[in-house]
Formats: sequence, structure tokens, C-alpha cells
Amino acid sequence: MKYTVVAAIVILACWSHVAAQQLESKTSKEPEGQSKPGMSVQLMPYGYIELPRGYWAYMLSDWMDAWSGYIENFDGTSRIKFSAGLIQPPFEVFKKEIKWTKTLEIDGFGITYALVERDGSKRVIASIKSAYFDQVIKDESEIEGFLKIVEKYKGGRCESCFDSRWTKPMRKRLESRFGEQ
Repeated sequence: MKYTVVAAIVILACWSHVAAQQLESKTSKEPEGQSKPGMSVQLMPYGYIELPRGYWAYMLSDWMDAWSGYIENFDGTSRIKFSAGLIQPPFEVFKKEIKWTKTLEIDGFGITYALVERDGSKRVIASIKSAYFDQVIKDESEIEGFLKIVEKYKGGRCESCFDSRWTKPMRKRLESRFGEQ
């Protein structure tokens, strides 16, 4: 009798596992012509970003009143620094080296961005709400790619996002799940 009950439990567990896998495979199919979504990451306590597939973000500094870290692709060829809080904004740091400044309106809020030339290198800096973004670039053609990423920044909390304070130790797992395929 004991063996019959144990066998029934094992069979039921196996059946429910197979049913769950079938349901997951049915619901995870992407519509034709659409790419798989990337990950959403809480960059700081009051702001998050929806990253394209192949990118991740991690925090380097988590002080009480300031935060900073990086958004980068998994192969390390593109890296955007993010920061917020009681820190000196990049527009003040690079005040004398700014070549031009532009504003872009997205979803009712403005993104101010600028080209900086300093010591023979170029970088693009941006301010969205109270967050700052900064990337070293080779030429101005890279600005569009930078803006496509930072324009996905949103203020507030995201309960379903990864927390950037804890993503660095999870890099290999995140790369296998959200890397370009």
C-alpha cells in the first residue's frame, strides 16, 4: 500500500511538471517579426530602465543619497554609466567641454543630451528626470544608439524588475537568459 501511494505521488509530480513545461512553451512563443524582450532593471530606488536584449545593468555605488553603475552589453563593447542623487551632474563636470546641447521630448518628459569633447575623446551625456547617463563614443553616429537605450528610463519603482544592486553576481545567468540569440 505504501508503495502505491508513493508511486501515485511520483506520477502526479511528473505529470504536473510536464504539463507546466508544455504550458510554458506555448506561452513563451514570440509573435513573428518581434524580437524577444530584454530585461527591466531597477537602477536606483526611484528609477528603472527597460533594456534591449543583449544588455544588462549593475550598480557600483549604493550610498544613502547617491547611486551609480553601468549599463552594458554582454560582450562589453558598449558601456553607459548611470548616476543619480546628491552627486555632481555631468553637465556641471563637463561644462566647459560641451560642444552642443539638445532636448528630446519622450512620453511627456524631456531628455537633455550633449556632446562633450575632452582630451581628444568624445562622449555623450544625458539627463532624464533626476538621472544622468554618460557614454564615451568614437563618433556622433553612436548617439542614436545611446538615446535608444536611455530613453527607456522611467521614474518610480518597478516591482517586477531586477535590482541593479544584485545583478553583478548573476551575470552568467542573466547572459544566458537575456543575451542576444
